[in-house]
This record gives sequence, structure tokens and C-alpha cells, in this order.
Amino acid sequence: MKTMSNRTRMLIEHTSVTLCIISIAFMSQPFSVFLYTWGFVLLLIGGLTYIYTSFFPPPPDEIPTKNALKLMAKMAGILIIVFGLGIILAPRLL
Repeated sequence: MKTMSNRTRMLIEHTSVTLCIISIAFMSQPFSVFLYTWGFVLLLIGGLTYIYTSFFPPPPDEIPTKNALKLMAKMAGILIIVFGLGIILAPRLL
């Protein structure tokens, strides 16, 4: 099976995760149906890109478990902040 360089793989994975986070923020906002709709499209693109890059095995000398845990912790923190702001701000904006 063909492998991708670790740097390229991490760049694509980080970009797709960032795209997914942005799309969740688009879907969480109550202002625009346009952004809400595009949130689903971007989530689909980011998710499929992330799944696609996972089919390429990492180079044999590196196991990115520690990096994956750090990335998951960052994503969870960002999601908590986005949803927390949505819960706090939504009643005030209505």
C-alpha cells in the first residue's frame, strides 16, 4: 500500500478537522440559513477528507497516538466553547 509523508498527512488531517470545526460553528449559529446549509456541506467534505487520509498508513517509525490525543483534546475544548457560547448567547439574541 502506498504511504503518504507524515507532514502531508498531518497537514490534510488538521485542515479537515479545522473545516469540521468551522462547519459545526456554522450549524450552531442562529442567524443565517445560508451558513447553516453550508455547514452541512463543509462537514461532509471535512469528514470524508479525514476518513480518506486515514486509509494511508503512517510511516512505520512513527505512531502518532500522543498527537491524536492532543488533537482530540483541542477539538473537545473548542466544541465546548462554541456550544457554551451558543447556549449563553442564544437567549439574549432572541
